[in-house]
Amino acid sequence: RLVLMMKSRHRKCEVAAERMLLEEPTADLSLAGFPASWGEPQMRVFLGPVGDYDSVRVVKDRNETPVCLVQTRKGHVPALIAARIKTSSLLAEGLKVVLNSNTTPEMPRSLVG
Repeated sequence: RLVLMMKSRHRKCEVAAERMLLEEPTADLSLAGFPASWGEPQMRVFLGPVGDYDSVRVVKDRNETPVCLVQTRKGHVPALIAARIKTSSLLAEGLKVVLNSNTTPEMPRSLVG
């Protein structure tokens, strides 16, 4: 039962991250499933070591799931940043990282999947 609840939460986070990218097409990637108590300052600290950003915003989707929308600085490759984020211990906790396919060039799935 616990496994089903975790899978449901992970899927909910992934859907929220995907939905918010559709609503905010200028973002390069979105993250969901981070601690609910985190706001923009905590997300900036978390993201700081993996890349440079023009914008980091925490918003809530229509189901109140917190989502972090990230716009990378020019010259930074969002897929490589996503790959670095996916080495985080938060990934095991259910962090979902979604790339905006409209703003991100195609990368090998092994780097971003």
